[in-house]
Amino acid sequence: MAHLSSLLSMALVLASFFLSSRKKSLKSLRRVSLTSLQILR
Repeated sequence: MAHLSSLLSMALVLASFFLSSRKKSLKSLRRVSLTSLQILR
């Protein structure tokens, strides 16, 4: 479980950096956060 949580956190950070270069990053980040929460559940 610890590995999954760490991987998800790393993926979120990478996604945030990748999307920061583009616009509408907030909406994409919200989608990623929602999907991550669903996966955690």
